[in-house]
Amino acid sequence: MLGHEDHRVRTESLRALAVLLGEDSTEVLIDALADHHERVRQAAIRLLGSSTAPDVDQRLGAVFLDGGIGAGEVERIARILHDRDTPGGREILAGLGVPPGAPVVGNVAALAGHKDHATLLEAAARAGKGVLIKKGLQSGHIAAAQGVEVGVEGRPDPDHC
Repeated sequence: MLGHEDHRVRTESLRALAVLLGEDSTEVLIDALADHHERVRQAAIRLLGSSTAPDVDQRLGAVFLDGGIGAGEVERIARILHDRDTPGGREILAGLGVPPGAPVVGNVAALAGHKDHATLLEAAARAGKGVLIKKGLQSGHIAAAQGVEVGVEGRPDPDHC
């Protein structure tokens, strides 16, 4: 059923396998991250996020760092690693410059002047939250609030976009 032409059948098959196999479904769910349909990939990420398998963070981290996934999946996996709050997830995020306990917000849009990201950054600074923009991992961006310091890496000058 995981090879069925209808993405809804593949998605429901993943859900059923996650229930039936429990922690042993990790390999199937990781493989589903390569599915050509976004809904199947989203379901796999959600199911991996709720998995209790001991190696799920390392497996998610490996997929995340390989960059073989779309920008939307990069953002979702970063949030799951953050929300799971496990040593493995914290280590992966720390390697990306996200401090322990910092909120993670994903932005899968290009930082471009006409999108007015400058206003978002200004609002974060005024709210007493710093923002760090990490560009890379395809077109994904990870922003992490860090105290009151504002630092931006790879941000184009909005006046020249």
